[in-house]
Amino acid sequence: MGVLQLEILKKQTEFLEIFSKILKFMEKIILNVLDMAVMDIFKRFYCLTDQPFIVQNVRSNDNKYLAIGGIDGTLILFELETGKILWTQFIYGQIRGILFDKNDEFIYAGAGDRNAYKLNIKDGSIIWKANIGSWPYVGAFKLSNDENLLASGGKYGDLAVIQTKDGKVHWYEDMNDIVSWLDFSPDGKYLVAGGGGQYATTLYKVDNGKKIWRNYWYKDKSFRLFDSGIYDWEDYSDGAVPHSTFNGGTLKAI
Repeated sequence: MGVLQLEILKKQTEFLEIFSKILKFMEKIILNVLDMAVMDIFKRFYCLTDQPFIVQNVRSNDNKYLAIGGIDGTLILFELETGKILWTQFIYGQIRGILFDKNDEFIYAGAGDRNAYKLNIKDGSIIWKANIGSWPYVGAFKLSNDENLLASGGKYGDLAVIQTKDGKVHWYEDMNDIVSWLDFSPDGKYLVAGGGGQYATTLYKVDNGKKIWRNYWYKDKSFRLFDSGIYDWEDYSDGAVPHSTFNGGTLKAI
């Protein structure tokens, strides 16, 4: 490689480094603007509802919307950039779970009236409501990867799997006490759930709710389900550590 080519390559490298720094700087500015917009929306929510605190707030996947749920069941959808209120819906009881679908067409909300709701993002109209037994715990309100099912783990041990198309209960299991976390496997064949007074983690078949195994180890909101088994996601600096296979065999003690 000639001297001229080396010099050109050096300049290109310097340019890329500078451009990378500019991108990182712009990203911080954008995030700060978004955070300021969110804070302004929070203030407006307090003024509108006179509520002492917000239970749930979730941004849409495209960052266009912010959904906020309060302790009295008020669900408000804001336009994130402008803070404009797009619609308000009252669904009873404190709103403990909010999810946007991947295409930001629907919102799923779990509330204190023991129901989950599917709402149209365009106007806030309720498409269906389904009995999930109790309000969903943080970390226990999730859609399957194909978004055909919604799983909710409740305050009082209710584990409900709902069909998102029509709101019908696919299956239900009483886990005796708080279901504080759950996760679908990537292929949608399994659901793992744990927490609560039973201090156990249970793996279910999604199609019929059949228990595959139950292990009496417990950790709050820190496991994720992957193709090869259950992984601890929080306690190790080098990333996820395998904890159990699908047949229940322990791979690493926690």
